[in-house]
Amino acid sequence: MLCQKCSAENTERRKFCCECGSLIVSFCRNCGFDNSFKDKYCGGCGINLSEMLMQEKRDGYQSQVSVKHSGKYSSEEISELLQEESGKIEKKQKKKESKDTEPVSQDFLDSMFNSSDSD
Repeated sequence: MLCQKCSAENTERRKFCCECGSLIVSFCRNCGFDNSFKDKYCGGCGINLSEMLMQEKRDGYQSQVSVKHSGKYSSEEISELLQEESGKIEKKQKKKESKDTEPVSQDFLDSMFNSSDSD
């Protein structure tokens, strides 16, 4: 399989170029099969890849490697997924912390103590 970027010859099992590291397969967003960029139809589900790409462009979808995948991840893909997930966890923790540490107004405190004194 030829790399579209540097024209290096790569074996069929490779997903990234052996010379420049560029992605050399096009993952089907329907089934996750890794197709060659020159393929017109998906080797996994038979969907027309060029029609899918045109539809995504019309819908404003940015072309990226899909997380829905054939189950085989490179170390680079695993690293990216872990970074994304850790970022999501950090955001959730920060959001929770900000909820836990909201300041209480003096008026609220006064109303709590004043209402318990009258009983």
